[in-house]
Amino acid sequence: MDLEMPGIGGQRAIEQIMRDRPLPILVLSAHAGKGTERAAAALAAGALDAMPKSGLRLAEPGEQGGGVGGIDPEPACQV
Repeated sequence: MDLEMPGIGGQRAIEQIMRDRPLPILVLSAHAGKGTERAAAALAAGALDAMPKSGLRLAEPGEQGGGVGGIDPEPACQV
């Protein structure tokens, strides 16, 4: 989930989802840099992890490299 979405902010969406029907949420956002307040707030609201989009390395199927699904495994913030 991104933190910047039309209609409802990502932080508010995470809070609502976790309140109404909890499920795993991974935040991928340009605003979720390592140690940022927004990443910490997303984790506090219930997100499993928050990673910056700049940390993504997308790989074609069958290509070597990258973490699971081509995502750099280093989290943006740890609580």
